[in-house]
Amino acid sequence: MKRILPIVVGCAVGLVGATVWTVLQHRPAAETVSAPLPVTAIVLNAADAHAILPPFQLKPDPSAARSMAMVLPAGASARGTNHNGSAEFRFDVVKAGPYRAWLRAYWRDSCANSVALIVDDGPPYMAGQDALYGTWHWVRAAEYELSAGSHTLALREREDGVAMDQVLLTLDQEFVPSGPVTDGGEAFGIRRFADSFDRSPGHGLEAWKKSGDWDIAFTLDPNRIPYQYSLTGRAGTNGGDAVAWVAGPPWPGAHLEISLCPRKEGRYGLIMQDDDGSDAVRVMLDVGQSSAALRITGPNGLNASVPSGKRAAVGQWSRLEVARWDHSLRVRLDGAQLYDCDDLRAAGGRLGLVACAGEAVFDDFRVSSIPGSPKPPAGVTMPWTGDTDEDLYAIGTFHFTRSKIERGSDYIDLTEEEYDSIRESADVDKLRRGRTVYLPLLGRKEEVVWRRLAGQWVIRDGVLRGVGPGAGVRLWRYVQSDIDMHFRVRLHTTNGLASCATVGLYRGSGVGAGIGITAGKTSDTARVTWLTVEPDDAWHQVSISVDGERMRMRLDDGPWQESKITRGYAGGIELGVLRGVAEFDDVEIGVPRGRKGVHFYAFERRETDWWREGGKWVDHAGITCAMSASWIGLEATGRKYGVLWNRRPLRGDTLVGLTMEANTEWLGWNRNPSHIHHPYNNVCIYLSQGRWCERGYRLEVNARGRTATVLYRNGEEVLVVPQDRSFPMQYTGGHSPFRPRSNRLVLVRAGGAIRAFVNDKEVLVYRDPDPLKVDTLGIGGYRTRVNFTQIEVREL
Repeated sequence: MKRILPIVVGCAVGLVGATVWTVLQHRPAAETVSAPLPVTAIVLNAADAHAILPPFQLKPDPSAARSMAMVLPAGASARGTNHNGSAEFRFDVVKAGPYRAWLRAYWRDSCANSVALIVDDGPPYMAGQDALYGTWHWVRAAEYELSAGSHTLALREREDGVAMDQVLLTLDQEFVPSGPVTDGGEAFGIRRFADSFDRSPGHGLEAWKKSGDWDIAFTLDPNRIPYQYSLTGRAGTNGGDAVAWVAGPPWPGAHLEISLCPRKEGRYGLIMQDDDGSDAVRVMLDVGQSSAALRITGPNGLNASVPSGKRAAVGQWSRLEVARWDHSLRVRLDGAQLYDCDDLRAAGGRLGLVACAGEAVFDDFRVSSIPGSPKPPAGVTMPWTGDTDEDLYAIGTFHFTRSKIERGSDYIDLTEEEYDSIRESADVDKLRRGRTVYLPLLGRKEEVVWRRLAGQWVIRDGVLRGVGPGAGVRLWRYVQSDIDMHFRVRLHTTNGLASCATVGLYRGSGVGAGIGITAGKTSDTARVTWLTVEPDDAWHQVSISVDGERMRMRLDDGPWQESKITRGYAGGIELGVLRGVAEFDDVEIGVPRGRKGVHFYAFERRETDWWREGGKWVDHAGITCAMSASWIGLEATGRKYGVLWNRRPLRGDTLVGLTMEANTEWLGWNRNPSHIHHPYNNVCIYLSQGRWCERGYRLEVNARGRTATVLYRNGEEVLVVPQDRSFPMQYTGGHSPFRPRSNRLVLVRAGGAIRAFVNDKEVLVYRDPDPLKVDTLGIGGYRTRVNFTQIEVREL
């Protein structure tokens, strides 16, 4: 049965249902305790599987429960064959009834975070799709009506790069596991719940107990489909509160976070209430027509109001954080701590979202328990808890098991009932997505993931093979930010000659850094640090981490080596073979979202660091024909500027990089044309004084009818560069207005010099004899439609 809206994704497609209820377990020995399981609990361990069909594998894992895990390795897949990988378990039920299933899983990333669960001959249930990576945690699965007697449970292949170690089934519908199951019961420590609401309304809100008007914000208009969905809460017309409680047992103390955007004037935020329904503490944004404040109310006359400054307004996204434990309460808004109290009555219980007046949109909710609650650890001040692991954005994970990959685009995970509704709609043609588009992993054309620069390259037997001398490939994305990179490499010795492989970083602006891997002697090469392996033709693991001007590298399990590098202002990532034959595999590249002086924004989630002004701004505004899978789109058809102002103040010299892509208008698949790519004209980067477009420096690209790049100083033109045939971005008109289709723009302020780069080529240099003091960054444009993605901001 063909669906009207087939899914176009870079990950696996959907099966049935969606779940987001997850509980994370950290297991430091000092905090681990034990609790009894429900009497009705049935526990299946990975080693209990009686039938395993590849690519599933049973592997030892010291971090897993009972030190064994059922693994579907990254890059392994049986899709396209006559079977799917699976692991099957048998179990007996003594007492019949409705059993809730839980799966303890380990996900690699957002394209490796689900598995299908099948009980007996029932339909597959998609367990996962949550946003907790790199750690073991419990995932809520389906409910099954089980009779007394023998049954089977199967884990079915859906995405690679996943692992499972335990399955739990229980009649206790209120039970929420938090740690691995041991012979003595359940071990537990820190508990966590997260929900990004990235599902259609048909999948519901099973993980929440609601009162009032709540629904998932969703649209079927392909010109306004957001990549990330959200939850809308509306207060009652007669003043009644709308509350969405996190389902499950109470939280004695917790750290809560939510991104929220008021659609109307009103009061919205977080609520914490005792188990008996009394003594609710509310932390809300009180948003009016011209001002906003943080309002904290609670027992014993607690009623505080703190001005929010320019951190909240109707139509703006903000990040609200609350830490509540023992007698303490801490509140932050967009990273600034605005409230601190240590004389509340000790309490703990239900947690939730609240809309007291008006209407607001909520997204990216997270909560984690505070260790030692309700009493804080002795001698430890804990104003904030939360993730200690660095938050990385995955630029790519490449296993080379296929020569093509699905192009990232809109993923509409609808229920069958919702698909039926679409088939009945008048816009059925406009909403049809007729085919999956694939991108070559390797090639010489523009739209490939790894572009050949020189030499012989081929993808074969699940690896990327290069043949020197001087062979090179380049990743399609430009990267100026810090990176963490891991890959495997194998050097072949041919006729007694050892091969040499290289990795180039930030190449393209005359500087950069590199690492060489060799199995023999080699002369020093500029900007390359060498790692030496044994000449044994074996696979070796290489790890690279760049933080500022410091690069660290490691070979296999050896010690980290460190060197200082010069990064420059442009460039990307290259793989090379100086001589001989080298193979690369399992290439993983991540960019830190936030380090000191460095921030990266991909807009695949709510980016609350930005203040929207003018024009129409929509996260992931429509279906894409370009390579990026997430962005923010601007439609500013008049002379008035549309600007995204970054809320983090500029301090000194700064680099700003962004990727520009065409904004697309979809007309209908049976029409000619089916869609239009609009040219992005008058694209601007601002280094300003406050949120003023005419104060400070403004760079305009594709200005004056796409004939010039212009730099303004305090609103006065100071430099014009013609966009002639030598310019690195060309307007060609037609269906795809620009070549290349995706373009990288970088603006650098270094001392008195303002420099601009387009696709690695420096196009403008202005030396200001009287440099301006600037403190605010903005991006945007006028008389334009444009998509922005992969925005990098780095202090120099």
